[in-house]
Parts: sequence; C-alpha cells; structure tokens
Amino acid sequence: MSYDMKGFKPQALDALASADSAAAFALSNYVIMRDVLDPEFCKTCATAIDGAALIKVEHASRRGTTRFLTLNGEELIGVIPSLGEIYVGLAPLVSKLTGLKLQPLSDLGIGVSLNYTQEQGAFVAHFDRNSVTVSLYLNDFKGGALLLWPKSNPSILTRIGRLGRVIALWLTGLQKPVPVAAEQGTMVIFTDRMAHGVDTITGSGGRLSVILAYAKAGEDYGKDRPYYGRGQQREIVAIREG
Repeated sequence: MSYDMKGFKPQALDALASADSAAAFALSNYVIMRDVLDPEFCKTCATAIDGAALIKVEHASRRGTTRFLTLNGEELIGVIPSLGEIYVGLAPLVSKLTGLKLQPLSDLGIGVSLNYTQEQGAFVAHFDRNSVTVSLYLNDFKGGALLLWPKSNPSILTRIGRLGRVIALWLTGLQKPVPVAAEQGTMVIFTDRMAHGVDTITGSGGRLSVILAYAKAGEDYGKDRPYYGRGQQREIVAIREG
C-alpha cells in the first residue's frame, strides 16, 4: 500500500532511502537532512493550527523547565490529515535508514505531535522512550535550536537501565551538544540512545515542529503509557513566526 507523501520533496525521500544516509546514521545514531519539506505544506500546517486551543505543557525538574504548547494524536490528524499518511508512510524509509524494523505507535497521542514553542519555552535534555524519533521543522526561527548529545549514552550505561540514563543525562552537562538550527524543511532522525533537548527561546514568535515517534516491531511504547499532553490546560494561540 502506498501513502500520500506530498508534504515531502521527492528527491528528499530518495536521499532518505540512500546508502549514504544509512551509512551516516550508522556512524552517529542521528542524521540531519535539510530542505526536505515543501514550503506550502509547512505553511498549511501553520495555518491549520492558527487559533487552535493547544495543550499547555510545563514541567520543572532539577535540569530546568520544559515549556511549550502542543497538539497531538487523532486531534492533530483531524486538523492536518496528511500527517497521518506521512507518519505511516515514513516508517519503511526510516526502518531502512536505521536498520531497524520499525512501526508506528498504536497510541497516536504519543506517536504524532505538533509542538509550538514560544518565548522562554524550552525542552530540557532527555531521552525518548520510543526507539526512533523524527523531528520536522515547519518554520525558520532564530533560537530554540534542537540540541543533540551524540556521546551521551554509551552502551555500558545502556546495560544498567534507568540508572544509566540518569547518569547519562548528568553527563550532558559536561559535553558540548550539536545544535541544529531551526530551518524550515529540516528533518532530524535519531535513536532512543540520543539525549536531546530544545534550547531556551529568547526571540518573539514561535518555533513549529512535528515530532513522529516509532517503536521496534513488537515493542509498542504507546500502549497504556502516560503522556504529558493529556489532561492539561489549553491555550488558544495566534501562530507567529519569529
């Protein structure tokens, strides 16, 4: 079965499926691809949620405060139907890139999100629990870079489970991250061994991104898991791009 991937430029999908991309991913556990999305698709997504009531997420920890607005799951796909097609359609390509047999999550509330991060918004360093994450930038934005710590979770820490991740997150404070500037059409793909976060936004407007989460076949993270986007306050926003 084929899926509608019209939000992507055809050459970008070819590049994603290439041996060069797979080799780059194998070397670092992440890959950054620029100019993969059609600008009209990005504009359509921004227009679709302009004036919508987004879920307000704010969570404080010892590492800082995570603060942003989001719309996710079936509610998001109801507003932007093409994201549902893209989510499923990308799975075999991301599987080929990573060398993992991946599947969409059964819980779309975790699997598909659109995040809007405004002034003073941020996402502290963390690890995703799903196997592979795809981040898509919908607008150009000064500030609010995605931060990646490629050497944050060596295999020796992975073997000791949750404690290993706590240690790995502490180690991010001693390492210089790789910043990925917010440029419209950029796609970043990384594994659950990659600590990452979003730098605090200092400018006006907001940073728009789509997050797609995938699990290894037979390991459905979305089943019966809590999620920060449920049961929280809503905020109606006018989308402003900085």
